[in-house]
Amino acid sequence: FSLSRPAMCSLSLSKSPADLFGVSENSFLQWTKEERESQLERKIGMCCRDICARATNGFIVCSFESPSLIQDGPKCGIVALVMGIYALLSHRRDTSDVQTFIHERGLSVTALFEMACEAGWSMRGEIFSARNLGLLGHRGVTRARVEGVTCECVPFDAGTIMRVLAARQGVVLVPYDCAPNHLPWCKGGKKPHWAVLLGVVMAVGADGERRECKEGE
Repeated sequence: FSLSRPAMCSLSLSKSPADLFGVSENSFLQWTKEERESQLERKIGMCCRDICARATNGFIVCSFESPSLIQDGPKCGIVALVMGIYALLSHRRDTSDVQTFIHERGLSVTALFEMACEAGWSMRGEIFSARNLGLLGHRGVTRARVEGVTCECVPFDAGTIMRVLAARQGVVLVPYDCAPNHLPWCKGGKKPHWAVLLGVVMAVGADGERRECKEGE
């Protein structure tokens, strides 16, 4: 997935999001269990109202966990990559140990940004090519000697993504057009953004029913 040319926008901020929050781009924002559950409930209600109406027996959530990172500049792809790496590592390590590991092994946002610039894949942090982001992730985990974690660019297939997430076999980075509320919309690549998919939420009906999603849902 790549764009033939970078999308441009004249809007600018006097301060970056990281500056506004008073943190660095390498600072992980940790949430309590209650805060995570509250955010998940709010997002499900915002994005899936029709599904919520059918979930009479609640939801099944299959997901990795990762703290948030506040991007500084157009580094959404690199931020998503670091969050994905964190999610996979924290599945096997203590949380505090993962943060230390990421910084010491050169897998922080700053370190991967410098690596991307050196390779000619980015100028200011933007990465429009899924192939290049995959190569960046592969180079990063290889240099850091991270065992059991691989990163590659693969063709988009919704069924495969659902199976991978439901089985907690990995996380998926997806490019999309970002609406003002961060939900996906179709703008022909003019609002490019990267999302890291950490899991899947499945609604359970009154009798455990399953229903095929129609196009557009």
